[in-house]
Amino acid sequence: MKKWYSRPIFFVSDALESLEFYQGKLGFALDWNHEEAGRAFVCQVSRYGFELILVTDEARAGNGRVFISLDAEQEKELRMEIKEQRIEASDSRWGMPIIEILDIDKNELFFSPPSTKQSEPNNS
Repeated sequence: MKKWYSRPIFFVSDALESLEFYQGKLGFALDWNHEEAGRAFVCQVSRYGFELILVTDEARAGNGRVFISLDAEQEKELRMEIKEQRIEASDSRWGMPIIEILDIDKNELFFSPPSTKQSEPNNS
């Protein structure tokens, strides 16, 4: 059986501004772009095989979340890029440690570093 092919969709207030953020700050490439009235309206960006569709819809903007698993080398590279590009990011937890980056509409990108020893419950 073939695997399903999926791409998350983030609704954004302005696809052109979001495209600039994803390309300029996060290093994504533009795969395709549908314009309306001479401006990006729906586009797809990608990086390392992860594809994301950005759609202009101001009323629905900012409610997206995607979870991306990283290996140790990818985590190291992402942390370097966060520092070099001055990307706002935070170490957080979502059932496990994550690196959280919000796009300009507050859509959430959760990057999951490889598991280190999970903390065990304190039974004392």
